[in-house]
Amino acid sequence: MTQVTPPPVAPAPVAVTAPVVAAAPLWTDVKTARYQPSRTAWLISFIDLTSLMVAFFVLMFSMQTLERETWDAMAGSFKSKFASRELVVEQVATDVNNAQIRQNTVRSGLGYLNVLLQQHLEKSPGWSGLRGEEQYGVRGSEMVYSIAADKQSPQDAKAAWEALGAALRGWKNPVGVRVMAPQADLAKAALQAQQLALILNATGVESAFAEVVEGSAGVQLVVRAK
Repeated sequence: MTQVTPPPVAPAPVAVTAPVVAAAPLWTDVKTARYQPSRTAWLISFIDLTSLMVAFFVLMFSMQTLERETWDAMAGSFKSKFASRELVVEQVATDVNNAQIRQNTVRSGLGYLNVLLQQHLEKSPGWSGLRGEEQYGVRGSEMVYSIAADKQSPQDAKAAWEALGAALRGWKNPVGVRVMAPQADLAKAALQAQQLALILNATGVESAFAEVVEGSAGVQLVVRAK
């Protein structure tokens, strides 16, 4: 019996790979700078402090030369939005026995409307001298303006009332005309008040009203608190 010897098996080739070299980190080339205090850093705080001081003195100077009417108009506009329409003013008086009497008086915020109206009518012919007087009637606080005799006729003074209505345009407060006349002339006074109120309404015064009161003859412009 013949024995057969198998041929030798060649060993499997061993793969030779190149050694893996890790890449150097990117920050190795960046040199860390040492902290060096700046000699001019104090200028930032100094300029900031100087600017605040300049703004403070400018504000003080502007308030020193304040125009009273302009300030009242601006303050009144803010009060009309954020404050109450009426305020209680405490009045202190002294009687014959030197005893103090304290009385609370309710006043409305119509003063700023008076200032605004005067500013609008400063350059208007015929209305520059219009001045109001605050009164407290049955319907509450109201600002009353006495109208001169040459502006009481709806026909002759229509242009003047149109200019007045333009100044009152957009007001939310009730604005109207009050005509006072003797009892015999109340019907004529009612027609006059209605015609004047219609002129105001045509120029943009939405809440214009007409009112007739028995008494001495006269015409008044009335602005009531809301």
